[in-house]
Amino acid sequence: MEANVSERLSWTLREPFGAEVALNAPVGDLTEDDRAALRKLFYDRNYLVFKNLDVSRNELRELTACLGPLPPEDDEPAPILALNPDEGAFGGKPLMFHRDLVYAPKPFSAIALHALDVNPGETKTYYASGAEAYRALPDELKERIKDMKAVSALGLTSTQRVQPEDVPNADWPQTIHPLVAPHPVTGVPILLVCELMTLQVVGLEREESDALIDELLSYVTAPENIYAHAWHNGDLFVWDNFAGVHARDDNRGVTKRTLQRCTAGELSFRQAFPNFDIRAHTEKHQGEGYQGPHSKY
Repeated sequence: MEANVSERLSWTLREPFGAEVALNAPVGDLTEDDRAALRKLFYDRNYLVFKNLDVSRNELRELTACLGPLPPEDDEPAPILALNPDEGAFGGKPLMFHRDLVYAPKPFSAIALHALDVNPGETKTYYASGAEAYRALPDELKERIKDMKAVSALGLTSTQRVQPEDVPNADWPQTIHPLVAPHPVTGVPILLVCELMTLQVVGLEREESDALIDELLSYVTAPENIYAHAWHNGDLFVWDNFAGVHARDDNRGVTKRTLQRCTAGELSFRQAFPNFDIRAHTEKHQGEGYQGPHSKY
């Protein structure tokens, strides 16, 4: 299905979610109607992909701002993602499925990555929909979890789910939230569980909590619920961070993967946790240079 809003903007829907968008004019030429249509498409479809897009840093921020409020640019911890820490942050280590800032009162609303210099098709970013995962749950499981809450917390590494012993005190970045919550824009029920940062289900013993989390994750990470984006230069992949989770492979050994990044949301990490030293944390647990010298944190 293709929809034409104007000569500046058109798209093709993907199944079971997502859309590929053609931007046929400079970002600055988009009208308020164009921006509203783009925002509605984004929240209806969970993610958008643009191909062969040449945008500056300011244009990327302007486009992302169509989808939600932007934290201050100085609060963007990783404007460039790169394998070489001298060029950007986060390196090539694998990342399990997670929501950015899910352990804060308000996670990011949107995350945008734009490929600057990649080996075509060599690396991928994965997105799984919490909306589709909830729809797939059996009715009895929906009924069981409808009033349950979970604790999400910042983990120590990117490859192992956070454990209770990883959280040293009440000041650690963590929050309690419903296991199922309405999307703040669409109202659609979202299953808020992720591999990396869901610590435990409130009120359950650890063994029972782990078993329930694993059962729910089997719906989130079902193959039919995952979109794998293979990167090519000029790709812009932007996803709804509340509605779903994202992950990446182990890219150590890859020679080129440089992306620019922009986030939208009501809170940055610094605003949510002003007294927590995230650089010290990542250097201790992820290794020196994980955030890179150009990180704002």
